Amino acid sequence: MANVDIDRLKSVIEAVVKNRFDDVEIVAVDIKPDVDEDGDRVLLVEIVFDADSGRLDAGRASGLVRHMLPKIADLGEQAFPILSFISKSDYRNLKAERV
Repeated sequence: MANVDIDRLKSVIEAVVKNRFDDVEIVAVDIKPDVDEDGDRVLLVEIVFDADSGRLDAGRASGLVRHMLPKIADLGEQAFPILSFISKSDYRNLKAERV
């Protein structure tokens, strides 16, 4: 990963997510730098949300990376974000299983 402050990167990504999903509670955004099978740098981005319907709008979710990439590049990071979405209830269950 480039010499980008992970906290700044997380803050920028979180702002993009919250802006695109202003009608959904974004509980957490976790970022983990990684390398894909081709050796390219990626950012594993886990988005925990709480929506009344239990689902996110697929159209907005599918276009989220397009909105993130320029903001990430402005920080000097060229890693590609790979997004995963998890509901708050599923996240709680996962955390309980890990303990």
